[in-house]
Amino acid sequence: MKSRSTIACLILTLLASSYVYGQFAEKVNPLLGNVHVIGGDGVACGYTYSGATYPFGMVQATPTFFQPEAGFVTSQLSGAGCSHMGHFPLLASSQIKGKHLTPYRSGLNGIPQYIEGEAGYAHYVLSDGTTVRVTATERVAYLETSFVDSAGVIYIGSGFNSSKVDDSWIRVLDSKRVSAYARGGEFCGSPTPYPIYIAMEFDVPASNYTFWKDDKCVPQRRAKGKNASLSLAFQEEGVLVRMAISYVSEAQAWKNLSSSTADDFDEARAQNNKAWDAALGSVEVFGGSNDDHEEFYSHLYHALIHPNLVSDIDGQYLGGNGKVYQDTLRPHYSSFSVWDTYRTQGPLLALLFPDKASDMMQSLVDFADQTSGLGRWILANVETGIMQGDPTSILIASSYAFGADDFDVLRAFYHMKNAAFTPRIRSQKVEVRPFLEEYMRDGHTFASMALEYYSADHAIAQFARDAFPTYESFDYDAASQLHVRAKNWKQLYNAETTWLNSRYPNGQWKAQDHDWREGTYSNYFWMVPHDLESLIDTMGGKDAAHARLDSLFTILDATYHEVGFAAGNEPDFQVPWIYNLVDCPSCVDEVIDRIMEEEYHLRPDGLPGNDDLGAMGAWYVWASLGMYPMVPGEDVLFLSTPRFDSITVNTNRGLSMTRYASEPTFGRDSYILSLSKWKQMSTISTREKLLATRIAFMGNSITEHWANDRATTLFYEGRWINAGISGHTTTDMIARLDRDVLHYHPEVMVICAGTNDVAGNDGYITNEDILQNIFSMVERAQGQGIEVAIASIPPTSEFVWAPNTKPKVRIPALNKALKAYAEQYNLVYIDYFEAMADADFGMKQEYTYDGCHPNAEGYRIMEEVLMEALGHLQFIQ
Repeated sequence: MKSRSTIACLILTLLASSYVYGQFAEKVNPLLGNVHVIGGDGVACGYTYSGATYPFGMVQATPTFFQPEAGFVTSQLSGAGCSHMGHFPLLASSQIKGKHLTPYRSGLNGIPQYIEGEAGYAHYVLSDGTTVRVTATERVAYLETSFVDSAGVIYIGSGFNSSKVDDSWIRVLDSKRVSAYARGGEFCGSPTPYPIYIAMEFDVPASNYTFWKDDKCVPQRRAKGKNASLSLAFQEEGVLVRMAISYVSEAQAWKNLSSSTADDFDEARAQNNKAWDAALGSVEVFGGSNDDHEEFYSHLYHALIHPNLVSDIDGQYLGGNGKVYQDTLRPHYSSFSVWDTYRTQGPLLALLFPDKASDMMQSLVDFADQTSGLGRWILANVETGIMQGDPTSILIASSYAFGADDFDVLRAFYHMKNAAFTPRIRSQKVEVRPFLEEYMRDGHTFASMALEYYSADHAIAQFARDAFPTYESFDYDAASQLHVRAKNWKQLYNAETTWLNSRYPNGQWKAQDHDWREGTYSNYFWMVPHDLESLIDTMGGKDAAHARLDSLFTILDATYHEVGFAAGNEPDFQVPWIYNLVDCPSCVDEVIDRIMEEEYHLRPDGLPGNDDLGAMGAWYVWASLGMYPMVPGEDVLFLSTPRFDSITVNTNRGLSMTRYASEPTFGRDSYILSLSKWKQMSTISTREKLLATRIAFMGNSITEHWANDRATTLFYEGRWINAGISGHTTTDMIARLDRDVLHYHPEVMVICAGTNDVAGNDGYITNEDILQNIFSMVERAQGQGIEVAIASIPPTSEFVWAPNTKPKVRIPALNKALKAYAEQYNLVYIDYFEAMADADFGMKQEYTYDGCHPNAEGYRIMEEVLMEALGHLQFIQ
């Protein structure tokens, strides 16, 4: 039998372990969406990576999926389908006959094979048995290698970069430190000539090293040129490599490396895990299977990788004009895949992390200040110009609408307005709005591009009205013009075909299949999210729209040139929710269920298309929430049924909002809700919050009968689970805990147990064993993320069925231990005993009908005590 102190130590150890390797990070499956195709049709490939990164962190530690045999890189995008980054990959190999392979042959060690992992951590084995574990802090990547025979080689080679470089060098500072530099590369055909500096530090010294240039040995302390490489030999069982980068200078890379407070791999992993647990905990889901949770949190994880930190530890960063800036008040971000992310990921980040999203919006504004225009696909400090439209105006406006409002809105609007009214504005060498003159003159241009411009015009107009409501001198004329321009989509409506159609400047219609970017006329038809009701009226009304939607969803995985719904690309993201406007909300749920069951899977090929830096993952999160951010620049949410019993959103500004699958939808016609209304609805009393919280009450007859006593209505008003069973002891409760409580995934569990143990229903049991049983239930519930409150054992004068017991002696002693335990572990303690006991430690006669069970008045007292105590739950704060 364990003593009380032993139990406490055991539980403390388990809780500490759970805190380090938290409940959310471990639910992530890094392999989801890893499938990729080089040189083929990559539409149905996720392009996510299996390695480690930090939430919005500066570095990664992962095999590059463009040349995985090259080893591990510190810069990689998640979900981007074009080769990029991957400078100076690092490959570990157990030494072969004491000789070095050339860096170009180091790929003979094969592709790293994934063993296990979670958010921010992965473990690999190479073909020769060498193992590598990876993790990362905010600016430092950690790679821990273990060699086979206490010796090995580490290869570092720019010749294996994911994209070609224009110049590079690598040099050894001493036996434990290496610096490297590269410049150049490309992304989807666009040059990306940014510089990157890399600092590498080993925890043990290299015994010797060799430089390589173009596959030839270079007898120097430095190699320079497009294909500069290095191999280092170690006479050790393994090596811990720490790597940091900077886009500013070599010295800054070393500053970033020294910024990490983690001295070893496990400490770095613990810091990473804590960060991911906090980030992923911004959305809590309840109900569903373990696989459902794993799939959800894997998608949320992908949505929280980008944009990436690019400023150094002291605030320095490389601006879009090539100059070095320093901002000590805000971090600076890049990796903005805006055409992909403005629909889903941008609003999601603004909702969950409004402060961080504000910093990201300021980064976009700063980039525009430095380059004279808003970029639409920014990599490091380079505007690549990928995709079309003016998506950054939409992203900024929508982020503002969803809560990211702490940035320079005046400068933001200046760049939005400038791009919308001034032709040939450029960000670096990329025109922000191509064919703007034609668009302004004729009201249209190439069809898919024009539709993007209409959405952007609406978003800018809405941003102007929301961000400047009190500025008397503000240019409302510009906002009004943009609002009118956003209605020009009607000029693309071909009444003969009843489809949107591109047309020539002279007004003549083009062929139906002309001018659609990554899609067809069937996908883009619905891309008038700001004026959908007018679109439905124009095409012939709700019945016609319903039929067209039905036709679109006959297939779910259309390719770029195939008519049908394309779950794998952004223009179709919003379409399922449009069924709400034709009076068929059940159709919304049916289609979303089909998409999530047929197109999303918990496996490497589990994405219908490129994840696109979190765009696809964010769509899954919104669909699981049962809502979609429909209108650019507005906080309008189109509703569907949540995928889980309940989902709670916790913002970093202290606001929590919950949706329940069992509740009817709300808002205009029961299918549209504004975020501001949702927030307003979430500002309710503590009692209302508690009644709206799924709370499970584990107990005996005192709990069971509470639900039947009409003196109180708690179990009728709320979403509470009464798991009380008459006669049950703590041993009985342990046996049914999974079935009666954990199965329902409540947010909170209240334990009121011990009465029947003291009565000896299962024979005599010591106080220590009663406590151990209760603590065991606490531990199991907390292990599943359930907050626990412990209730005292109510006072008992006598047990009519067990007259020889001594409840007045044992119950106070047990309650004293329960209260001490609750205080020690910061649990809510519900003290029924104090409120109901008489001077002799029995239950006051006015509260009971038999000395043990409460009567109506007793339950009223218990309700008062319970509601006051539950108001202190962390879940409610």
